[in-house]
Amino acid sequence: MGRGARVEMSSDPATKPGGNLVERLNGPQLIMIIREFRRGDSVGMEALWQSNGSEEFSLFGVNSAGIGKVLQRLERRRMRFLLGITRAVGRPVLAILVLEQEGKILGTVVLHFEPHAGVVSSLTVDQAVRRRGCAGELLKRCEDLGKRYRKSHLVLDVLANNSPAVRLYEKFGFRTIRQIRWLAKDLAGGSEVAPVTGSFGLRPFRNSDAKPLTRLANEAMPEGLAMLVGQRPKDFLTSRLGRQLAQVERKSWVLEWDRCVLGYARATVSPVLQAAQLGPLVLGGDVEEDPWEMLITEASDWCSAKGLPRATLSLPDHLDKCLPLLARLGWVEEFRVQTMALGLHGT
Repeated sequence: MGRGARVEMSSDPATKPGGNLVERLNGPQLIMIIREFRRGDSVGMEALWQSNGSEEFSLFGVNSAGIGKVLQRLERRRMRFLLGITRAVGRPVLAILVLEQEGKILGTVVLHFEPHAGVVSSLTVDQAVRRRGCAGELLKRCEDLGKRYRKSHLVLDVLANNSPAVRLYEKFGFRTIRQIRWLAKDLAGGSEVAPVTGSFGLRPFRNSDAKPLTRLANEAMPEGLAMLVGQRPKDFLTSRLGRQLAQVERKSWVLEWDRCVLGYARATVSPVLQAAQLGPLVLGGDVEEDPWEMLITEASDWCSAKGLPRATLSLPDHLDKCLPLLARLGWVEEFRVQTMALGLHGT
């Protein structure tokens, strides 16, 4: 394939509104289509991810083989029917797009939908067709879908040191809205934490905690950020879709004082993950370190009891006040991510 191959985009005449939009990339020795995920694609997508080892997958502790199994579950008739229903009523959950050439999947991107934004992830293009504008065309399709479903923004996370990707997104119009530290901790047995005295208490999460935790989490964010990447009550619950697709197991704890919710931690394990994940952390109020230590250690010990050797934690920059405590508990910063947003509809 010549390095000078030119990429153009045109619509397929067979495209129907609301169906699988098909577009063609035409250039010398390059004929591709961008379409939505369909039955049989899981094998090709898993092969793409494995042969184009994503640094993000490795750093985030994502198991590409486990992701392949999730995609296989998405191919099941019942799951495709449920996702189709959400689209039909104008409340889509996710869209998966693939870039295909002669039956081989050479690119992919995942777009899942929040109330105000479409969240872009897993943008991957095969090395053989990079620098042809393929990533940009996949992003354009995400932009089209975001506009169709009346989202105000597209949002994505990118490694802060991945300069080529950052430049691509900036060229497309994305702007950085926050920084996130990813920390890791080796789970070598349990920890001993002295019980906290006074009116502080630690208990399992209850569904009724979701609304006060949402308010607490979003109030801690800079103005305007909560609309795009803030928490919602359902974010604190384990969705049926998540259980079915990723086989996640979670446990959550709430820190309270005098029956007032002050903090939250959640631990997650899944066959998709090579490491346990902690988060989101919700830390409200001007509280001394001891209660937070009790909360974070309880979640870490649960992960250790599951037999996992390592846990990761994402810490947005507005929670940097926790860094000294996390360092004392053995959490070490491994890399940073920046969240970028693109306004749609002129926003």
